[in-house]
Amino acid sequence: MQGETLAIYDKEEAYVEALSDYLNKNMELGIVTVAFSDSNKLVSYLEERKSSYVILGEGFDKDSIKGKINEDKIISLVNTKEIETNGPWIYKYQSAKAITKELKSIIIQDEEELISENNLNIIFSTKSSLEREEYTDLLLSDLKNKGSVLYINMEQFQGQSEDRYKEGRGMSELIYYLKQGGEKLKWKFKSLIEREDISGRIMPVNCPLDLDELTKEDVKTLLSLFKGLSEYDFILVNLGILNRATFELMKAGSHIEIVVTRKKGDRESAENLISHFKRLGMADVERRVEIIEFGTDTWI
Repeated sequence: MQGETLAIYDKEEAYVEALSDYLNKNMELGIVTVAFSDSNKLVSYLEERKSSYVILGEGFDKDSIKGKINEDKIISLVNTKEIETNGPWIYKYQSAKAITKELKSIIIQDEEELISENNLNIIFSTKSSLEREEYTDLLLSDLKNKGSVLYINMEQFQGQSEDRYKEGRGMSELIYYLKQGGEKLKWKFKSLIEREDISGRIMPVNCPLDLDELTKEDVKTLLSLFKGLSEYDFILVNLGILNRATFELMKAGSHIEIVVTRKKGDRESAENLISHFKRLGMADVERRVEIIEFGTDTWI
């Protein structure tokens, strides 16, 4: 990507200069960044020289640069998570580090360079759902210390760990979008992510029955979306229901942890589930599936 440039426009001069300065110093993208707060100067720049990509803040007239850059090289910088925006977009009000990760996902993927697969971690339990939720919080914190994490909450019932988040869109809307499909699916999915700096999460369903609407085809579509999320080092799924659809997630997971306690029958039920995995043809079960003992040995 040597010699390529990324032009950024936003009417807030201090913002666009600070972002451009960060990207040039960081050099994670391997591309030189130039900043504009005057739309006419950006148009003149594109008339005189070729830019590999442009990031356009809200209010810019895209018709003014028609023919000067390919439409698929235009990235929108949005003030709100607008799901109807055509093509790739980045949310403006997040850290420069988070923006860099998203740009890296868009630009490097577009250049068809090698992208390592996301590390898909799945947590499940046969009997101990409360302990699973507590363990998930600990694992999520640990993974965040290692890199960026996308947390997918597929619990049927919202737990206390979600109380600090405002009520918003989440898995229910995602299931609806998966069934719709279409070219904008990736960006609709992205609009549902509640950002936590370089990490993020998808909130639980609004109604417990919504998870029953997932089909195997929906899950396969979701997995294809995961493959394009190279800005995240880990994807963590808290799986609250196992059926034919969510079993597709299990089959794709690189690390599956089944949480048990010392309560009577808990470990035995997990071992029985693992036996079913083998009979159902899940590959490499011994390496990928692990039983995690967590919590107390008595009922409260």
